[in-house]
Amino acid sequence: MAASKTTETGVTPASVANIPPLDKSKGLSGAALCRRFSLEKSAISAFERRNGVNSEAFKEWSAAKDPEGLSWYREGEGRKTKYFPVVSFS
Repeated sequence: MAASKTTETGVTPASVANIPPLDKSKGLSGAALCRRFSLEKSAISAFERRNGVNSEAFKEWSAAKDPEGLSWYREGEGRKTKYFPVVSFS
Protein backbone atom coordinates (compact mmCIF):
# COMPACT_ATOMS: atom_id res chain seq x y z
CA MET A 1 0.00 0.00 0.00
CA ALA A 2 1.37 3.43 -0.97
CA ALA A 3 1.82 6.08 1.69
CA SER A 4 -0.47 9.12 1.53
CA LYS A 5 1.11 12.41 0.59
CA THR A 6 0.82 15.14 3.18
CA THR A 7 0.58 18.85 2.47
CA GLU A 8 2.65 21.53 4.22
CA THR A 9 -0.12 21.87 6.80
CA GLY A 10 0.02 18.17 7.63
CA VAL A 11 -3.28 17.38 5.92
CA THR A 12 -3.69 14.50 3.52
CA PRO A 13 -5.32 15.29 0.15
CA ALA A 14 -8.12 12.81 0.95
CA SER A 15 -9.15 14.79 4.02
CA VAL A 16 -9.19 18.03 2.01
CA ALA A 17 -11.42 16.35 -0.58
CA ASN A 18 -14.07 15.70 2.11
CA ILE A 19 -14.50 19.41 2.94
CA PRO A 20 -17.73 20.94 1.62
CA PRO A 21 -17.22 23.77 -0.89
CA LEU A 22 -16.55 27.10 0.82
CA ASP A 23 -18.35 30.25 -0.34
CA LYS A 24 -15.75 32.73 0.91
CA SER A 25 -18.08 35.70 0.43
CA LYS A 26 -20.69 34.40 2.91
CA GLY A 27 -18.37 33.44 5.75
CA LEU A 28 -19.04 30.78 8.36
CA SER A 29 -20.69 30.86 11.75
CA GLY A 30 -18.58 29.93 14.76
CA ALA A 31 -20.31 26.52 14.90
CA ALA A 32 -19.64 25.88 11.20
CA LEU A 33 -15.99 26.88 11.59
CA CYS A 34 -15.67 24.51 14.56
CA ARG A 35 -17.09 21.71 12.40
CA ARG A 36 -14.57 22.57 9.69
CA PHE A 37 -11.79 22.38 12.29
CA SER A 38 -13.27 19.18 13.85
CA LEU A 39 -13.49 20.91 17.23
CA GLU A 40 -16.19 21.31 19.88
CA LYS A 41 -18.51 24.30 19.40
CA SER A 42 -16.97 26.29 22.25
CA ALA A 43 -13.34 25.97 21.07
CA ILE A 44 -13.23 29.19 19.04
CA SER A 45 -14.89 31.38 21.65
CA ALA A 46 -12.60 29.94 24.34
CA PHE A 47 -9.54 30.70 22.21
CA GLU A 48 -10.75 34.25 21.55
CA ARG A 49 -11.37 34.87 25.27
CA ARG A 50 -7.79 33.84 26.04
CA ASN A 51 -6.05 35.51 23.07
CA GLY A 52 -8.33 38.25 21.76
CA VAL A 53 -10.56 38.55 18.72
CA ASN A 54 -8.70 38.71 15.39
CA SER A 55 -5.31 38.43 17.06
CA GLU A 56 -2.31 37.20 15.09
CA ALA A 57 -2.42 34.18 17.39
CA PHE A 58 -5.96 33.41 16.15
CA LYS A 59 -4.87 33.63 12.53
CA GLU A 60 -1.97 31.25 13.17
CA TRP A 61 -4.08 28.89 15.30
CA SER A 62 -6.90 28.80 12.74
CA ALA A 63 -4.46 28.07 9.89
CA ALA A 64 -3.05 25.17 11.90
CA LYS A 65 -6.58 23.80 12.52
CA ASP A 66 -7.96 24.39 9.00
CA PRO A 67 -7.80 21.35 6.68
CA GLU A 68 -6.70 23.61 3.81
CA GLY A 69 -4.34 25.70 5.94
CA LEU A 70 -6.48 28.85 5.65
CA SER A 71 -6.17 31.62 8.25
CA TRP A 72 -9.46 33.09 9.46
CA TYR A 73 -10.70 36.40 10.89
CA ARG A 74 -13.95 37.47 12.53
CA GLU A 75 -16.48 40.16 11.58
CA GLY A 76 -19.58 41.18 13.52
CA GLU A 77 -20.83 40.57 17.03
CA GLY A 78 -23.33 38.24 18.67
CA ARG A 79 -25.56 36.29 16.28
CA LYS A 80 -24.19 38.29 13.34
CA THR A 81 -20.63 37.04 13.90
CA LYS A 82 -19.11 35.43 10.81
CA TYR A 83 -15.65 34.11 10.10
CA PHE A 84 -13.92 34.67 6.78
CA PRO A 85 -10.69 33.28 5.35
CA VAL A 86 -7.80 35.71 5.16
CA VAL A 87 -7.05 36.53 1.54
CA SER A 88 -3.54 37.61 0.71
CA PHE A 89 -2.72 39.45 -2.46
CA SER A 90 0.89 38.71 -3.25
